[in-house]
Amino acid sequence: MSQAAQTQAPAPAKLTPMQREAAKIRDFLKRKQGAFEALLPAHLKPEKMMKGFWAAAARNPKIVQCSPESVLNCFLVSASLGLEIGRMRGGMHVVPFMNKGVMTLTPIPDYRGLMDLAYRSGQVKGIRAVPVYDGDLFEYEEGTQDGIKHVPKLDIDRSQVNLKYVYAVAHIEGAQLIPLGTLAAR
Repeated sequence: MSQAAQTQAPAPAKLTPMQREAAKIRDFLKRKQGAFEALLPAHLKPEKMMKGFWAAAARNPKIVQCSPESVLNCFLVSASLGLEIGRMRGGMHVVPFMNKGVMTLTPIPDYRGLMDLAYRSGQVKGIRAVPVYDGDLFEYEEGTQDGIKHVPKLDIDRSQVNLKYVYAVAHIEGAQLIPLGTLAAR
């Protein structure tokens, strides 16, 4: 028998269940790429969306256990909003949830993604978050004259321990300052 006949091709490595799920998602997305590609704005490329998705999946392996349809939905929502999946500096998070016995991937824009959308509207000129600490004068009013009055007291400890609230304000073209809400920190 010749040397070539004795040498056999190595057997393909067996895939783990997680690798099989990832391959199923990858193949499904390749077949459906045109569906979300058509929605992408100029600043996002399909390869960048895929790279972000797989980076998110590396951080949270449950992502590849999600139904392929829910994964595609995340791509469609992200593409239509122009928000990148899995970007560490903000955009669109993809979060797996169990829904009626099926692992489902849900797109959730983070605050930076929401700010990006607000700025792209052309209506918003500025957004800022402001911390309120124990000792600051802080008054919040709702009704026909919504408003926030905040006078920071500068000679106090402005550390995390004394953080009381955080509120956000948006500067909108042709409008007064718009309070976006308050969040109790403690």
